[in-house]
Amino acid sequence: MTKLSFPEFGAAERRRLTDAGIPFQLLDKKTDTILIDSQHLQSMLELLGADAVQSDTASKYEGIVAMRLSEKIRVPALAPRRTPITDNNERARYIKVCAKRIEKLTKQAEKAADKLRKKFFAATAGMFTVWRKEAFAAEANAVAERRDRLAAEFESLKSAPHVESVRVVGSTVIVRTDLLTASDPKTNHDHEIGRFTILIDLSGKNGVVRWFNRDKRVDGFKAGMNAPNVLADGAPCLCDTLQPMAELTARLELTVVVDLAIQHIENAGSSELGNYVNLWPRRW
Repeated sequence: MTKLSFPEFGAAERRRLTDAGIPFQLLDKKTDTILIDSQHLQSMLELLGADAVQSDTASKYEGIVAMRLSEKIRVPALAPRRTPITDNNERARYIKVCAKRIEKLTKQAEKAADKLRKKFFAATAGMFTVWRKEAFAAEANAVAERRDRLAAEFESLKSAPHVESVRVVGSTVIVRTDLLTASDPKTNHDHEIGRFTILIDLSGKNGVVRWFNRDKRVDGFKAGMNAPNVLADGAPCLCDTLQPMAELTARLELTVVVDLAIQHIENAGSSELGNYVNLWPRRW
């Protein structure tokens, strides 16, 4: 078995040999020369990614062949590896943290929407008197003529599509509808939202118009929704038709108000909350 010596073999390279279980001896500490048996040469070269040739200078030690590496030894710095999340518990904790974050953001959005809705209803109530004065203060018609016009409006309202009955209690017009449906734009399937009682407050209070489902309530955007775009208390989710309905109510154009109120339910699938339409029964 031949003994081989390699000079300039630094501490880092020697540590690699030790870690790999390749035996060697430090022959000369001053020149960092190591001594290795020929039977371990190939293993060392594979580890270092180098070749070896015999040195031009003979060894000063008897029975030892002086060698040198044919290329410089490089010990590359290992880049830190990100440990993938493989543990089911870690994955579950990650999902739980994300779910809490989403829940927090959702609650913040709901609070902001409720605050905006209250501001809108307050502003609507403030404008209601202005709209009514604009509609009636300039009229030169006699009281009897105005009464006849309102009576005709009431009769027209009773014969409007989907309207089953109309009655007035105090300052509130109560409209009962037949079954209203809404289409899911993703599937083009119609869904039975239900039969509604629509309350129209002629004094401009309580958000002016409210919807109450007489058939079913569904947990959608919030619990107990009357429709995909109507909350449990009958108040609508904010949409573009709320202001026109309030102004038309102030002007007592109730047939148009009821038509818009019915469209509000029938167009629920195309609203921002349209994804919840499929929670209501599909109409076959």
